[in-house]
Amino acid sequence: MRCLISLIPMFIVSFIGHWIGKVPFLHWVYPTSIILSILFCVFVYFSGNSINKFTAEELEKLKDEEKSLGAINENLLSSIFNSRITDIVPETYITADALRNFYTYIRDNRCDTIRECINLYEQERKLDDIHYSVCSAIDNIGNRLESSVNDINKNMQKGLKSVSKKINAVSAQVDYIDNDVKDIRSDLDNQ
Repeated sequence: MRCLISLIPMFIVSFIGHWIGKVPFLHWVYPTSIILSILFCVFVYFSGNSINKFTAEELEKLKDEEKSLGAINENLLSSIFNSRITDIVPETYITADALRNFYTYIRDNRCDTIRECINLYEQERKLDDIHYSVCSAIDNIGNRLESSVNDINKNMQKGLKSVSKKINAVSAQVDYIDNDVKDIRSDLDNQ
């Protein structure tokens, strides 16, 4: 099918080459276009087949590897649940949380042995502890900032009230002085 599809450009190029070949000084175009079309057809045919074989072989390898990994994980899981659990997992890790995580690690192909499960579990616990402590520190800082901002707002409001009172007092004094100046002017004008 791929070769048949590649024949379409060959016929188009040949047709164009035939008409261009009728021009006297381009008589070489027609045979060249046929040769190029045939080479293109051969290239498409052989490159398509080698690509298909390559991907089919790779797919088979991947399927075989997936089956073998699945069998290994199934064997590990069945050995964990069919034997005495304390023979496989240390007692400190026989908790619902730890065993659930171990199962998930093995199912998701993140671990192949109990030792790897334990190491990954401990790493995740440490990361969770760090995450919790960072979140707590951020919450603590946020609470302190909020308290500081509230204190600053209260102090600013008190300061603004105090400044407002002083401005009102100064304004009253300016009005009193202004009235005195007006009285003095009117007295001077009357004299």
